[in-house]
Amino acid sequence: VITFSQTSADADFYASNIVMNDTAQASFNLHLALDSQEIELSLGITGEHNVANAIAASIIALQMGATLEEVQIGLQHLNKVKGRVEVEELSDKIKLIDDS
Repeated sequence: VITFSQTSADADFYASNIVMNDTAQASFNLHLALDSQEIELSLGITGEHNVANAIAASIIALQMGATLEEVQIGLQHLNKVKGRVEVEELSDKIKLIDDS
């Protein structure tokens, strides 16, 4: 059993230093507790909830033989899905979040 968490350092894989940018895209450190490795990741998609999704995807990719660098590049270049948490700035004060 492999465990992961967006918050708990007790898991096999966990995130720390989660920072959201102006468009609600996260960057964070991914820790691999089993071998004390750590890598900084940035997501190309919106939403803090996607940190947990990224950790899970990272575990699967690593189990399939990907390197940490390949995981890092893949997560940076995620394609947004139309209608899924798309942020459109309508003015300086108004942002539209399309999650249709």
